[in-house]
Amino acid sequence: MKPRLWKVSLDMTETVSQFCYTMKPATAREVQHGFGRVLARVSRGETVVITKHGKKVAQLIPLPPEAGKAPRWPDFEARLKRRFPDGPLPGAPASTVISEMREERF
Repeated sequence: MKPRLWKVSLDMTETVSQFCYTMKPATAREVQHGFGRVLARVSRGETVVITKHGKKVAQLIPLPPEAGKAPRWPDFEARLKRRFPDGPLPGAPASTVISEMREERF
């Protein structure tokens, strides 16, 4: 079932599209035997209510997205400087060596 889409107007200038999901139940057995499927539903933005013997016992809600947080990439340049403090190794560049090896095969 696809989520319904409603448009909400803020300050009469911006229109924000917001997905509104109805809370879908999952039994304790479904969670126990198919947690991956339930977790996939939550990661898509659904709120899942867990029931046991027909009574609501828990609710899984998705975390809000972290706004403006960029992934942290490793500092490759600093790593190269630590491993090779004197600069590149002497000799021909690797691309030249590989090209020569390929020419020898043909």
